[in-house]
Amino acid sequence: MSRLKSNSSILIFFMAILLSNKVLAQYPPNATRYNDAYGSAKSLTGKIKVIDIFISDDKKGWSDEDKKLALAKQEYGHRWVQEQARKYNPESNIEFNVSVIGEEHDIKVKEVFASRTPGGINLISWILPAIGYKSSKYFYDSLMIADSSDNVFVMIFAKKTGRAFSQPLWYKADRSAERFLEATIVYTEGYGDEILNIGTIVHEMLHLFGAWDIYSDKTSGQTYQVQKSAIDVFGNSVMINSHKVITELNIDKLTAWTVGLTNNYMGWFDFFRPRVDPNAPRIGEMH
Repeated sequence: MSRLKSNSSILIFFMAILLSNKVLAQYPPNATRYNDAYGSAKSLTGKIKVIDIFISDDKKGWSDEDKKLALAKQEYGHRWVQEQARKYNPESNIEFNVSVIGEEHDIKVKEVFASRTPGGINLISWILPAIGYKSSKYFYDSLMIADSSDNVFVMIFAKKTGRAFSQPLWYKADRSAERFLEATIVYTEGYGDEILNIGTIVHEMLHLFGAWDIYSDKTSGQTYQVQKSAIDVFGNSVMINSHKVITELNIDKLTAWTVGLTNNYMGWFDFFRPRVDPNAPRIGEMH
């Protein structure tokens, strides 16, 4: 009976979008991702350089054990992503290369904000001076000279309770600015005493490659109807609920397209596209 109800919900969803103007494709059918305004994390393929930065303030620092655990979770998440990618393309060539800044001694900052950046501060502009760089372009170029990669992004591990978020590049005009080098920040603990989990690390990383939130809350740009339809259609997507055990989650077909794992675009994908406020600040932050 429950399976019948689930199938009926999916059928109703597809009938609804077929009868609405949302079925009209807004992107070319051979596009490998929805947004051509990508920055340093262009596509979830090839060699991916990951710069981890462990930060803390003067109140409480990282222990060696906590750092090792965070890195182990990230490594597991990377292997999970590789496995998921091979489901869409058996010849997927994703290769993660991680460098860690602050592994021996934390990078100290005056204050670690708990959720979103005050006044729309760019994460890269904020963190680079703390590690001795003034220019994101110089930092990016130095990384490419040392180890040429297809993609680069920064993941900040913060010793604080907070809500993880990412800053992907959304606008072509930002490509030459500080926004080009894309970054995310995750916290040792979430609100409600939730510890950092693998799903959160993966969820935020996928945002940098173009993934959409398909859950509903005041920050996601999505409605409850979108979330309900996403659950009906995609099930346990990591972009719906990243707090489950990672082995219970998946990269759904929509997310696979947005991050460049497949070029199998379907017109009804646009039903799930976040409704971004055109009057919002140019700096995009996604949880």
